[in-house]
Amino acid sequence: MQAYKFDARISKDGVITLPFEPALFNRDVEITIVPKQKSTAQNVPDGYMTPEEFRTKSKASLTKILSEHGIY
Repeated sequence: MQAYKFDARISKDGVITLPFEPALFNRDVEITIVPKQKSTAQNVPDGYMTPEEFRTKSKASLTKILSEHGIY
């Protein structure tokens, strides 16, 4: 079974517009709606980093490693 995932917005009138996907025309489908959560530090489990924290810390670590080996 082929699964499709689309990001969509429900309008203030309750209308959902899906992308044009001819493979789904004239077929029965099952639709599950999962509200998106904003990516904030409050939503990150203990012991994990936000994407921004990861990017900053990994860049600093990589820069340190490369400079220690005379590459950067």
